[in-house]
Amino acid sequence: MCIRDSRTAGVAQRFLAGALNAPVAVGDTASEGGAWGIAVLAAFLTADRSLADHLADRVFADAGVRIAEPLPDDVAGYAAYLDRYRAGLAVEAAAVAAL
Repeated sequence: MCIRDSRTAGVAQRFLAGALNAPVAVGDTASEGGAWGIAVLAAFLTADRSLADHLADRVFADAGVRIAEPLPDDVAGYAAYLDRYRAGLAVEAAAVAAL
């Protein structure tokens, strides 16, 4: 599943923002995939400018960006998950040692 699946737009972005405790920006073209990227690069081959300029002026000039800010509950939930995960590592290590 891509990060901008139309059925779940923003969900992965929201949880990533919570996990990182930082805003996460995703462009509207994020779900286009590899074939689209190859087409963009092919179009660049005929451009008489740098790749950065080509992308800024031609490819992403009108592209929208959605920014998800981390939600306090998501940040706290992910921190709690990491605490439980780390605690479980000792159990896993003990199980391996017992084998």
